Amino acid sequence: MLLGLVALAIIGCSGGDDEQSESTVAPALTSTVKASTSGDTGTSDTGTLEVRVTDAPDPSITAVYVTTDNIEVSIAGEGWVSVIDEEITFELLALEGVEAILGSAELPAGSYTQIRLSVPQVEVEKDGEMIVAEVPSDTIKLVGTFELVAGEKTFISLDFEVDKSLVERGPKGFLFKPVIKLAVGE
Repeated sequence: MLLGLVALAIIGCSGGDDEQSESTVAPALTSTVKASTSGDTGTSDTGTLEVRVTDAPDPSITAVYVTTDNIEVSIAGEGWVSVIDEEITFELLALEGVEAILGSAELPAGSYTQIRLSVPQVEVEKDGEMIVAEVPSDTIKLVGTFELVAGEKTFISLDFEVDKSLVERGPKGFLFKPVIKLAVGE
């Protein structure tokens, strides 16, 4: 059941530079992830949160590789928990019309208020040339709420809109200012 489609505000923050193992996600591939929680949430009931990614097309770009090395969610009043804590690179244009599962984790049931992605690198392929896009901040924060129900699987799908996320700056290359829509469902 689709609970909602929410356009979210994106707020940049600074993040860390911890090196992690690297894996690449293509459509229909799943990355095995380790979930970690920070602090005791006071409940033993858990649900599964699955993180997916999809894209809207941009005809002038042949590939956009986004690398994330940590995806976290914020439990209302409790703090942040890591859903994916390994380096994953996915190609946005390969996701047109499909979703790729980045990973899933068992997390405490409850209300979640934010999603935070660490994005240390974005590369754009244009006219056969790879160009590193400037990411104003290495962290993308999505503000919005969703519920994780005990014993059930909830998914969040991050729909990157490439045509609105990349700003071409002539000889300076690209600026990556992501526009992301979030779909939440069970």
